[in-house]
Amino acid sequence: MFTHVLAFGVRMIVLVTLSTIETNPIIYERHTPLFALRNQLYKSVLNNRLILILYINLIMGLSTQAFAEDYIIPLDSSMLNTVTPDSADPVAYGSSGVLVNEKDKGFWRANGQSKSFVYLYYADAPSILPNFDIGDITEIKFHTRFQDSANDLVNWYMTFYTRCEAEHHDCDAWYRKQITAEPMYSANQEISDHKWIEFSTSGDANGNNQLLFSGFPSSPLGFYNGPSLADLQAPNFKWSDYVPNGANPSNPSVINYADQEVLMFTIATGSGWANGFEGDLDAFTISLSNGDSYTFDFNATQEEFYLGCGAHAKLDQDVWGPYEQAYAQYGLNLDVTPTMFTSDGLSDFSEDYGYWRGETDTVYDATEAILYFNGFPGQFRSDSFTVGDIQSIEYITRKGDVSHNENWHLSIYTVANSSNDCTVDEAGTNYASVWYCHRIQAFPDNADQYLMSANEWTIFSTEYDREGKNQLRFSDNGQGTHQSVNASDAPTWSELTAPNFSWANYPNVMRAGKTGQAVDYSDEPVLGIYLTMGSGWSNNIISDLDGLRIGFTDGTSTYLDINGTGESAPTLGATSTLTINNDVGDCSANVNIAPPSAVDSCGGNQGSFTSANMLLDDGSTLTLNLDAQGNASGIVPVGTHILTWVYQNDAGGPYDSATVDQTIIVVDAEAPSLTAPADLSTATDVDLCSASGLSLGNAVVSDNCAGLGATSNDAPNVFNLGANSVNWTVRDAAGNTQTASQTVTVLDQQAPTLSALAPVNASNDVSACSAVLSLNIPTVTDNCDQNLTASNNFNQSSDASDTYPVGLTNVVWTVTDQGGNSGQTSQNVTVTDNEAPDIVVGAAVTQNNDFGVCEAQVNGLSATVSDNCAGVSVTHTVNGQSTVGADASGIYPVGTTSITWRVTDQAGTFQVKTQEVTVVDNEDPHLSALSDVTVNVSGNLCSAFVNLVAPTFTDNCGTHASTVVNDYNNGSDASGSYAILETQGGQKVSRADQSVNGVVSRSIVITWTGSDAIGNVAAPQSMTLTLNGTDTDGDEFCNDGDNCSEQYNPSQSDIDHDGEGNACDCGDGYAYNGFVSALDQASSLVVSTANGQFTASDATEQAVNQYSELCDDGNQVPGDACTNTCQVGPNMDMINLAG
Repeated sequence: MFTHVLAFGVRMIVLVTLSTIETNPIIYERHTPLFALRNQLYKSVLNNRLILILYINLIMGLSTQAFAEDYIIPLDSSMLNTVTPDSADPVAYGSSGVLVNEKDKGFWRANGQSKSFVYLYYADAPSILPNFDIGDITEIKFHTRFQDSANDLVNWYMTFYTRCEAEHHDCDAWYRKQITAEPMYSANQEISDHKWIEFSTSGDANGNNQLLFSGFPSSPLGFYNGPSLADLQAPNFKWSDYVPNGANPSNPSVINYADQEVLMFTIATGSGWANGFEGDLDAFTISLSNGDSYTFDFNATQEEFYLGCGAHAKLDQDVWGPYEQAYAQYGLNLDVTPTMFTSDGLSDFSEDYGYWRGETDTVYDATEAILYFNGFPGQFRSDSFTVGDIQSIEYITRKGDVSHNENWHLSIYTVANSSNDCTVDEAGTNYASVWYCHRIQAFPDNADQYLMSANEWTIFSTEYDREGKNQLRFSDNGQGTHQSVNASDAPTWSELTAPNFSWANYPNVMRAGKTGQAVDYSDEPVLGIYLTMGSGWSNNIISDLDGLRIGFTDGTSTYLDINGTGESAPTLGATSTLTINNDVGDCSANVNIAPPSAVDSCGGNQGSFTSANMLLDDGSTLTLNLDAQGNASGIVPVGTHILTWVYQNDAGGPYDSATVDQTIIVVDAEAPSLTAPADLSTATDVDLCSASGLSLGNAVVSDNCAGLGATSNDAPNVFNLGANSVNWTVRDAAGNTQTASQTVTVLDQQAPTLSALAPVNASNDVSACSAVLSLNIPTVTDNCDQNLTASNNFNQSSDASDTYPVGLTNVVWTVTDQGGNSGQTSQNVTVTDNEAPDIVVGAAVTQNNDFGVCEAQVNGLSATVSDNCAGVSVTHTVNGQSTVGADASGIYPVGTTSITWRVTDQAGTFQVKTQEVTVVDNEDPHLSALSDVTVNVSGNLCSAFVNLVAPTFTDNCGTHASTVVNDYNNGSDASGSYAILETQGGQKVSRADQSVNGVVSRSIVITWTGSDAIGNVAAPQSMTLTLNGTDTDGDEFCNDGDNCSEQYNPSQSDIDHDGEGNACDCGDGYAYNGFVSALDQASSLVVSTANGQFTASDATEQAVNQYSELCDDGNQVPGDACTNTCQVGPNMDMINLAG
C-alpha cells in the first residue's frame, strides 16, 4: 500500500490510499483541484501573453515500484478557469461522457463563442507527470463528440511544445517548436454526430482516426497525410518528406524530435473558427514508455446522493381521488411499494448498491419515485432552483421485454411565478387551480434515436448517450401537448429552456384545438422532479430504475443513486476503547461520542442509531441522548463502563438492527486543589542572620471526587537568610497529587556602618582644571556581611583616589549589605584654580574700503583663548565700546582702529592684548557728466559771456579736501567771455571752425579733472561750447567784426587802414587775375571782358562790367551798386572787378 499526496498552495490533501494488487488504477478523486502552484501561479510568457500554467505539486512523489500505473486526474468544473487562464472557459456538463475506469462524471463542451486553451502540463513545475521527451511517448488519445459533423469538421486539437535550446534550435519565438495533431487531418477519419469518437496516435482496431502531426513553422499549420507519432520519433526525420508539393513551409532539415524534451502540452479549440463550435471533450490520455499512463478526466463537480429508504411512492386508485389535495399539501407520506434489489444495478456513475423495479397493471395505479420536492429536508438540494438552472438530466432504465414502449418517464413540476399564469388545460378538462404550474414530461420511447435492448441498462438523457442515442424530447401536459409524440416534432431540453420559447413552433405536439403559447420556462422554480411508472398502462409492464444525474449551469452535477434495501442486517464497524477525562471540577464527563461506522442494507448510510445505553461500573444503566447524526451525549461518571450502540435500517424492508459494544473509560484526571498558606516574610533574629520559631499557617485543600488524603510539608526548624521554600503536598483517591509552594523569606534589616573622613583641599595641577588626589577609604562593619566594601559616588569604586575637578566635590561613600540595607558617609574635596588664561589675537589687518562707502566689513577678527579650565569669558573693546565674544568682525571706518581683547577665567584671572585694523580708501572720486552748450554771439569780436559751472564732485569719503579744475582757466568755474574772433598784433583773427549758410561757428572743448584728499583721481569730464554768429559773405568773420561784410575777404586786407577792407574800398586797389595793384594813373582804364577778366585801356574808354559789382564812384553813396556803364576816371576806384 502507498499513498499519493498532492499539495495545493498552502493546504495538503491526501487523495486516496491505493492497493498495489493486480492492476487497480490510481484515481485522483473529485474535490481535488488539478493544478496548484507553489506560490499559486507559475508564469510563462508565450507570444507576449502571460499564460498561467497550473500544475500538480507532488509532496511525496510517485511510487518507485516497477509495475505500471494508470493515473486518473479529474478536472471538474472548479478547475475551468485555472487551466484556461488566458482564454474562454469551456462549459462543464454533468451528462454522459466517456467511461474512465468504468465511471463517468461528465464532460466539457466548447462554449461556442471564442477559443479555449486547456493547459495540462508544464515541465518546469513539479507535476504528477515526470519530465519526458517526445521519444518517451507511446500513445496519445482523447475523445470528442460532434453536434453537426456534416457542416463543420473543426474539432479540439492537441499541441506539444518542446523545450527550445538555443545551442541546438531556433528560439526566436515561443511557437517555433510546436507539434500539433488536429482530428480533421487524421488518417481514415470516421465520425458520426452525437457519438463519442476516440482519436489516438495508433488509431482504432480498423486503423481509423489515427492522429497525424504538423509542426509549424517547419510545416503548414495543418495538412493531410502528415507524419505519425512513430514517424516523428524516427531518426533523420524531415518535414519535407511529408509536406505536399508546393506547400510552404517545408523544412528539409533533419530534426531529432525523439530527444526533445516536452515543455508543455495543451488541448484547445482554434482561434480562427471557434465561434459556433460546441464540440465536446473528455478523457485525454498520454502513455509513456515506462508503462505509466495519465488520463485527464473532464467532468462536472460530482455529488452523490443515495436513494433507497423512502424516496418513492405508490399511487394506486385508492389515492387518485385525493391526489390533487395530497400534493397540494406536499403529501410525501404515500406508501412505499417499488420492489427493492440490492445488486445488479448500474455502476456507471458510482458504486452499485442496487436498483428499484416498477410494475404496472391495467387499473389506475402508478409507481412514482419522488426524487426532489421543493423545500423538503434531506434531499440532494435543500435550496430552490429554476428550470433554467438545469443544464442536463439523464437516468438509467432496464427492461426485460422491449416489445412494448412503456417505461419510467420523467416529470418536472414548476411553481407559479410572475412569468406564467399557471392555467392548466389538459384533455379538455379545465382546472381552475392546481397544485403545480407546469408539468414538463419526457417519455423514453419518444427519444430521438430511441434504442433499447432487452435486459441492458439504457441511459436516457437531455444529451445523446455515448453512442449518439436516446436524446429525450419534451412535452407539457399543462399546456395541452401530447405525451407521446415523435422525437422530431418535440423540443429538446435546450430548446425548451431557451428565451422566447413558444409551443406554437411545435404544432405537431399540440392536441386538437390547442394553438400553443409562449412560455418562459427558464425562470420558473422547480417544485418537484419525479420518475413514474404510469397508471392505466398494460398489465405487468416491468421496468427497472437505477440512477438519475442532474447537471446544473454552474458546472456542478448531482448523481442520485437508487438503491435496494436488502434483507440483511446493517453492518457496524468495530469500536475501540475510548478514554475520556473528567470535566474540570466534576467527578464525571459530559461526553459527545461519535457513533461507529455503519453500512445499511442499501450499501449506504440511510439507517440510523436508535439507542446508546451505558452499563456503568456500579451496575446501573445510563441512557445517552442521540442527535440526528447518531452522536451520543450525556453526563458519565468517573469509571469504566460499557456503551451498547443500536443501529436500525431506515428502509422499506425488514427493520433489521445491529448492536456493538464500546468500552468507555472516564478518568479522574484532575488533581486535587491545594492552596498553600500565604508567603511569609520576617526579619533576622537580633545579631543573627537567621530566624526561628515561625508560624507558617494552614493549607486549603479540595477535590472533584471524594477520598482526599491529609496534607504535609517539609518546613525546617531554622530558616536561613533569604527565600526558603516550603513544599506542601496532598493526594486524592485516584492517586492524583497536587503540590503547592510557600515561600518564607528571612530579611536582613540591619544597616552597615562607615567611619568618618576628613576634608581634602588642593590647587589644580599645571595646565589642568583638576588635581590628581589620593583619598582614604572608610572602614565598614555589618551584622551579617563580614567582607563588605564601600563604593563612592565619584568613580563608583571602592577607592576614591582619582582626578578631581576644580571646585568642590562631595564624595559620598555608600555600602549596601545583601539585605539591601545601606550606610553612608561623605567627604568634601576642594580644588582651587590658580592658573591665568591665555589669549592669542591676530596680526594687524589692512583692508581696502567697501565700494561706495568710507568703511569696510572686516571679517576674521577673532581671538583664540585657552585656559586650564573651561568657562573663560572674552570681550573686545573698539572705540570705547566693549562687546562679549571672541569675534570682532564688523564694519570699520577708513583709517586705523585699535581692538582691545580681554580674557577672564572662572577664577577671575585675566589677560589683555590689542590688535590694529586699518581700512584704506582706494576708491576714485567721480565727476558728474556735462552737457554741451551752444551760444549765439555778437559784437566786435563776436563774443558772449557764458556761465560754465564745474561738474559735481562725489567721493565715498565725502568732498572735503577735494580739488576740481578745468583746462580753460585752471579754475573750478569756467564761466567767462568767449569769442569767435581774436585780436593778434592789432589784427582780428577768426577762430571759427566753419561758416555754413551765413552762420559762422566756433567749438571749444573744456575738460575738468578732480581728486580726493588722498590723491584718488576721478575720470575727466569734458563738454563742448559752441559759439554761433552771422556771416553773410561766408569768410568766417561774423558781420559785426568783418571790415567788408558784403564781400568774401577772409584776409581782412585794408591797404589804406581806413577800417574798410579792400574788398569794399575802390581806392584800395583791385584784383586782377588773382593779383591786387593800385590804380593811380588817370589814363588807365579797366574794361570788363566776357569771362570776368579785365584789360587796360586809355582813359577815354569806358569800363564795361558784365557783372553787377559794388563800387564807389565818388558821386554816389559809398557802397551802392555800380552800373555796367559807369565810367572810371581820375580819382575813381574800381573794387575787386575780378569777381
